[in-house]
Amino acid sequence: MAKFVHPETYSKNLAATTEKVYSGKLNTLAKAGFDTVEKLLADPKKVIEAIAAASPGDTEANKTARRYFLSAIFWVLPADYKTKENPFHKFWERNMPSTDASTGLTWVKKSKLTPS
Repeated sequence: MAKFVHPETYSKNLAATTEKVYSGKLNTLAKAGFDTVEKLLADPKKVIEAIAAASPGDTEANKTARRYFLSAIFWVLPADYKTKENPFHKFWERNMPSTDASTGLTWVKKSKLTPS
């Protein structure tokens, strides 16, 4: 069974349960041939295709699943990669929820949010 090779350092510390969930998502990507950070960075388009194949369709549940994959990727990526616009962030933006679960209102991107 393919396992993701974790880096020596992470972008942030996580709770053990979150680490387990993210490691599971990374192991799924490892089965698709992306078993290191270097391989994730080498072909983000193919990684995104693998994520889309693992959670097909535009249901809210699948959007959430794709965000879990992306959160796991962000966890292992180098900090300097995350400071610039990248394909993973663009895919994240395309997979935001349709509605805000806490209010039931249409989801508004943080960049378009106006303070109340």
